Amino acid sequence: MHVLGTTCVSEDYQRVATNVETAVSNLLLLGIQPVAGPEDQAGWNAPYVSMLPDNVDITAIEDIGVTETTGFEALLLTEPDLFITYEYAGEEIYDDLSAIAPTLIIERGENGDWRERFEREAVALDREEEAAAIIARYEAVVAELSGFTDLTVAFVRGPNDGTFRMDVPGGSFPASVMEDAGIIVLSAPEGVGEPSGGLVNNISQERLDILAEADIIITPDWREAGFSEEPDLAGLEQFALWDSLPAVQAGNVLVIPGPVYNGGNYAAAQLLLEALRDATAEME
Repeated sequence: MHVLGTTCVSEDYQRVATNVETAVSNLLLLGIQPVAGPEDQAGWNAPYVSMLPDNVDITAIEDIGVTETTGFEALLLTEPDLFITYEYAGEEIYDDLSAIAPTLIIERGENGDWRERFEREAVALDREEEAAAIIARYEAVVAELSGFTDLTVAFVRGPNDGTFRMDVPGGSFPASVMEDAGIIVLSAPEGVGEPSGGLVNNISQERLDILAEADIIITPDWREAGFSEEPDLAGLEQFALWDSLPAVQAGNVLVIPGPVYNGGNYAAAQLLLEALRDATAEME
């Protein structure tokens, strides 16, 4: 059963395709080699390579275009026997996808629902045992950081027309990972900034002083995933108040790959916590 009805998933499926990045990463983690996915999947999943089973290869995923304009001809050539997608990426083209392969639409939920989404996919694909091992590996890292409850972390994305963006506690992926470990995520004071989709706050650079309360500032670098030519930090460093921030002066600015910062999967969550663990060890 799924949001558009019932799809029979064969027990011996061999060629799974998808048109969403998070589903590609989850398939790889579960030991399933996707035959097709959105463009730039090698770059998107590069940070996770050491965590993936030996039987999958991020370079062997055929490009079927961006999620919004799935390339049906390219998809057809990969001869999938199962297609997995989410509501926003599959409902409007469900009939077209189903004409190519049995299509399963997984309930996506919100950005903070990445754990539940992964478990729904594991159940649909009969990979609960593999999923349990991945979850246990992540929870072990969570336990390592559970003692840092007095640590305040700010997740800051680079400037856009004189503003910077802070990820919102309770809604964004990186904030939800911190909440697992009991770590405080800095948020803007009420009335400051312009909320965007319940995930980030767009804030004027004149209020960069908000970040003075952060012990560590974490920013993304999207170059390897092909989404930028420089890390977000390069833009933040141009703000007049940047060098006055205590975390900056202490060298406590952590730059991590974009797919780790906002990956929406267990590999990204684990790598995010490991990066923070290593950064806090250097602070001590």
